[in-house]
Amino acid sequence: ICEQSRLLMRHTESDEDDATALQGVVRASDDDGSGGDLDFTVDLRRNRFPFSYVWGPLPCLTWLFPVIGHMGVADSQGRVHDFAGPYYIGVDSFMVGPVTRYYQFSERELRRLPQVAKNPDKSIARIWDEAIAQGDDIYRQKMHNLVTENCHHHVACVERAAGNQGASLLSVWAKVMFKGRWASPGRFLATMLPFLIILGIVLFATLL
Repeated sequence: ICEQSRLLMRHTESDEDDATALQGVVRASDDDGSGGDLDFTVDLRRNRFPFSYVWGPLPCLTWLFPVIGHMGVADSQGRVHDFAGPYYIGVDSFMVGPVTRYYQFSERELRRLPQVAKNPDKSIARIWDEAIAQGDDIYRQKMHNLVTENCHHHVACVERAAGNQGASLLSVWAKVMFKGRWASPGRFLATMLPFLIILGIVLFATLL
């Protein structure tokens, strides 16, 4: 199953690269229609998702529970920062490979962050990146475990550093799961294929 998923992901990457080159840019939709000076360009080829929470599947776990995966946060340049292990933050090297699902903040959402309102002299991009740097520094001092200190906690820490003190593991997970989008149809299929195969086997076995 793992090899099938990997081969499908590799096959779709070339198609996605061509699509990205032809498509040009993908931008977050702003309620007021203003893009300002912020660059929301998504680059699938380079795995860049500016101002976004990103998600990817974890082998075995995601195959059985498709809502469980690995999470990171992308800076203003689109580089993914993720709590990938004890005392380690990966930068521009997402632990699980290509991002398959992401939630990108709009300009309006970014302007509503408390730290942006408190610091009108700073650019939004700088405040966002400083919040990520602060979260990275905190989690470089932490032991990783699946329950109390994991990749989702790191992302929530970044959002709290940006001023949203209500951010939690569940709130950042919900943003990606319920408000996010799939990076591409190919990546959706590569993520869900193992689960669908296992589900099919179980259903087939039950009917025998």
